[in-house]
Amino acid sequence: MRYLGAIEMKAMGDAGFDKTFAAGITAASSTIGPVIPPSIPFVVYASIIGASEGKLFLAGFIPGFLMAIAMGISVYFTSKRRHYPIEERMPWKLRMISFWRAIPSLMTIVIIIGGIWGGIFTATEAAVVASTYALILGTLVYKELTLQRFKEVLIETMKQSCKTLFIIAIANFLAYFLTNQRIPDMIIRGMTELTTNPHILILIIIFVLLVLGCFIEGVAVILIVTPIFMPVVLKIGMDPIQFGVVMILASMIGLLTPPVGMSLYAVSSICDVDVLDLAKEVLPYLFGIFCVLLLVAFWPPISMFLPNLMN
Repeated sequence: MRYLGAIEMKAMGDAGFDKTFAAGITAASSTIGPVIPPSIPFVVYASIIGASEGKLFLAGFIPGFLMAIAMGISVYFTSKRRHYPIEERMPWKLRMISFWRAIPSLMTIVIIIGGIWGGIFTATEAAVVASTYALILGTLVYKELTLQRFKEVLIETMKQSCKTLFIIAIANFLAYFLTNQRIPDMIIRGMTELTTNPHILILIIIFVLLVLGCFIEGVAVILIVTPIFMPVVLKIGMDPIQFGVVMILASMIGLLTPPVGMSLYAVSSICDVDVLDLAKEVLPYLFGIFCVLLLVAFWPPISMFLPNLMN
């Protein structure tokens, strides 16, 4: 996000949009990436419950599209209210030229989803294939990947991998401890004694996920909470694929909520916008994501229509 976000915000600033508005859009739009495949959170969730990565990827398409629509509506009304400048429409010829140039990059999604869905390789192998393809694009097609930039990418990758592996190690120990002490069973009994209404139980789970997302990084929440809530989810009859989308959407909201909103702090450090001002700016987008979350939780076809086509 750091490099792409800086480019996006500079372009919006040059076009006449104020800094806080540009920062808010950049922070909010970063939450769509992990929902629309390829998605690391989906791979992590799939590895915990043993679900199909391909089905999870397909389950994220429609919710991710709805998130984009919700954010677009928020941008439209905010821009109207603040009288932001309106750019001229891009000529169709220029659109087609830009699309043609983007085809090699767009093929990354086709390779990953097609390979996993077609049984050519696993999600782990897909990461290797995608990385190799990206390396070829960066060096031979777009010719933007220099030796220095490649070294920076490797260092950043090692840092992120170490952080993720450390989280996984601690979460696995916690999951073993919880199972050994039969804590999930106690939670199930406690929640079912509180209410047997599946809709209320889903709302309680969402509330817990949103609160945890305010303080804990999204992947850590998935690793810690999935073993606890999965028995409850199965008991109320919710499909684990559907619950995976609910969990990812809830963790995305956590990226935009203080005190530990990672996207807020990342964007704030780039554009020098106060975190609290940025948190206020993303409120309309948060509302849109929350509406999509409720739709996914209470209307299964939103997330399950495409995965069901694989059956």
